[in-house]
Amino acid sequence: MSKAPASATATGLPAYTLDDAANDVGHLAVLLDAIVEIAVGLPRGTEQDTDLARLDAFAWIGRDRAQTIAGDLANMQKGVRS
Repeated sequence: MSKAPASATATGLPAYTLDDAANDVGHLAVLLDAIVEIAVGLPRGTEQDTDLARLDAFAWIGRDRAQTIAGDLANMQKGVRS
């Protein structure tokens, strides 16, 4: 019976690394930034203004948090590689 490589989990799947997390959060930040740009550009003065304001708020919060987490992960990676 062969053993899984050290980089694999007990299930045989590749381990989820700090680099993987940093990449995923970076992609999330880009996605949320695009949503913010689109939401801010939507026309106002309609009955959907409340929904658009909520969308703006949630998108901005999500984008800002994702960017913060991406920065934190980048700092962690620097510390691990030092």
